[in-house]
Amino acid sequence: MKTLFLDMEWGQVYGSYRRDFIPIDVCAVISGSEDGVPVLESKKFRHDIDLVIGRNTIN
Repeated sequence: MKTLFLDMEWGQVYGSYRRDFIPIDVCAVISGSEDGVPVLESKKFRHDIDLVIGRNTIN
């Protein structure tokens, strides 16, 4: 049995009055392969617009 773990990052379009959010990054980990090694995949989306991106800060 294979299991997929999916993580998506979203960014708000700068200046949009409706608070439009679009995906900026998607990552996936697929486990359960026959050799026991997880498969890692990621894709960054490039947009020709300004995005508002919040970051977590660890002290």
